Amino acid sequence: MVDIPTFEEMRETVAELVGADPAAITPETDLLELGVTSLGMMRLVNRFRRAGLAVEFRVLSAEPTLGAWLRHVAAVAADVTART
Repeated sequence: MVDIPTFEEMRETVAELVGADPAAITPETDLLELGVTSLGMMRLVNRFRRAGLAVEFRVLSAEPTLGAWLRHVAAVAADVTART
């Protein structure tokens, strides 16, 4: 079983990454405008991969919102679960 991060966990992670107030991050916040860089996205991708989730950088960068990222992570986790 793969642990899927909650909205709150992801929001805290992104807030720490850019030094922002977590309360300022909504599911629709443009994370690039908030200050997330491509290097920051790669760090998140690596963190997910270490947890067993094959999250793709190109998907995160195509729609840089927390809501989109959570949907992608959930889809990847569902795929992992279906294969086990």
